[in-house]
Amino acid sequence: MNIYYYYFSCLILSSICFFNKRIGIIALIISVSVCLFFLPNTGDDYIYYKQAFDNAVYSSEFPFFVTNSTLTAEPLYLFYSSLISVVTQLDFEYFLVINFLLCFFIFNSKSLFKSENMNCLFWLMMLPVIIPTIFYFSPRSSLSFFLVLIGLFFLIEMNRVKAVLMFFLAIIFHSQYILIISYLLFVEYFILNKNKVGKNSVIYLLLTVSFLFFAIKILPYMISTISSLFSFLPSATVAISKLHYLTGDSDGSIRMTSLLSIIIFPVLATQVFRKNNLVYKKIGLDEDRTKRLSFYILACALFGMCINISFFNLPHVSGRLGRFSDYFCLVILIPIFFRMYFTFKTVVLISIFFILIAPVLYPTVYTVIN
Repeated sequence: MNIYYYYFSCLILSSICFFNKRIGIIALIISVSVCLFFLPNTGDDYIYYKQAFDNAVYSSEFPFFVTNSTLTAEPLYLFYSSLISVVTQLDFEYFLVINFLLCFFIFNSKSLFKSENMNCLFWLMMLPVIIPTIFYFSPRSSLSFFLVLIGLFFLIEMNRVKAVLMFFLAIIFHSQYILIISYLLFVEYFILNKNKVGKNSVIYLLLTVSFLFFAIKILPYMISTISSLFSFLPSATVAISKLHYLTGDSDGSIRMTSLLSIIIFPVLATQVFRKNNLVYKKIGLDEDRTKRLSFYILACALFGMCINISFFNLPHVSGRLGRFSDYFCLVILIPIFFRMYFTFKTVVLISIFFILIAPVLYPTVYTVIN
């Protein structure tokens, strides 16, 4: 099986959801699980993730489940992978499936949306690019992504303690989310006034993004300081080892999808924020949560814009640092924006269009395996 079997299964799944969303989601769970199990070894990172899983053993010392591997990954991911390996004694392909099912359960047990329509659209937008990227090519990006997402949902619901807990777990699971999490916490604690979106919130948000852009520009001169700040984290070694990417030279390539992050997402997010009363009527949240959701959508879109402009000629860095904001806009902003104006079935058709053009927008995903 190659990646295009998965691609065609996405088209079939979205078509099923057009007629019956519940059957479509059940088919999605089964189809994605089957594809993750049968997609071949891609080499490169796949080998290292598999090696870490296969070489896991039980140890009498903390953290008890360890692995002998060359994979550069945070301790919590290595523990998580080793735990499943030792307990289940299954092959790596089973781990990919178990990991997907766990993330699916986590999201559906704490989704911000009580609407089946919105949850269905979320998973449809996950299909063409995000699922193969975080569940197949880079498994440690999967559970960490959902931990950040659930943490953001807790912030929107004004449950700061649980949000911080989710964010902390996400960071020690995958350190690439340190910047976006720091940004989200700053927005929550220093911009939002008494947990509500105030008149000056957007102004403060724009000032924050401007400062972030300036801070990114001076990052190359602050590597040693940043290394010291990261030293308290359990994943400090991995996080610090990645800092050299920030000072890399341009490789001459540009991500086509950076235009989505720089132009399209901020424009759509602004429209959602301006018309949150219309959003309120469409997605089934109460008014306060809808305002906070629309504000955080705008905040994430502006963050992604800032990252993609700052590292426009460094697609590897912008793709990593902007991963959460880009994915969040794809699976939350896009469905909400189109749901404001169209019926559920029309938005499903729009998601089918996104699937159709996915190989053009994200050629790397569909050319690694042929």
